[in-house]
Amino acid sequence: MPKIVDKEKMVKSIMESALQAFIKHGFHKTTMDKIAKEAGIAKGTLYLYFDSKQNLLHSIITVHFEAFNKNLTGKMHFDSLDSLLSHIEEGLFMSEEELQFFPVFFDAFGSGSESKNLTQEISAFFDNIGKYYAQQLQSLIDQKIINTHINPMALGRALTCMLDGLLMHKSLFDLSDSHYNAIVKETINLYRHGLGIEGEL
Repeated sequence: MPKIVDKEKMVKSIMESALQAFIKHGFHKTTMDKIAKEAGIAKGTLYLYFDSKQNLLHSIITVHFEAFNKNLTGKMHFDSLDSLLSHIEEGLFMSEEELQFFPVFFDAFGSGSESKNLTQEISAFFDNIGKYYAQQLQSLIDQKIINTHINPMALGRALTCMLDGLLMHKSLFDLSDSHYNAIVKETINLYRHGLGIEGEL
C-alpha cells in the first residue's frame, strides 16, 4: 500500500526548511539540493511540490505577508487615539522566528531580479495596509478625537512606512531589545503628540 502523505503538512514543512536554508546560505546561494537536504527529503520529492526556489520564495512571502496583514489590520474600529496607537505598537513587536524572514526577503530582492508579479503583490500589500490606517485615522477625525487637519491617506501610508522601517531595522541590524523598545516608545509618543488635539494631550 502506498504511503499516504499529508500534502498540506508536507508543503508547510518544505517552506519552513527552505526558509532555514535561505537564512543559513543566503537566497542566491541556496540550491534546491540544499533545500531538499534541509527538509530531509529527496530532491525529486521536493520538485513534486515546488518547481523552483523562486516559487518556494513566493509561497513563503505570501504566507508571511498574510500573517503580517492579519497582525497589523486585525482590528477594525478604534474609539480613542490611545487604542489605535496601542494597536500600532503591538504590531511593532514580532517573535524572533517572524523577524528571521526579513533578511531573506531583502537578500532575495536586493538584486531586483524577482518577478514583476511578486513585486506588484508586495506593493499591493503595503497599499492595503496604508488604506487600513487611513480609514482608522478618518474614523477618529470624524469622531473629533484627533487633529482634523491631517491628511489621512498620506499619514496612513507614512505609518505603514514606519512599521516596515522599524521592523526592518530590528531584524537586519541586530538592535538590542532595550534600544528597540526605546525607539518604538519615542515613535509612538511622536504620533500621539502629532495627532492629538491641542489641550487634550
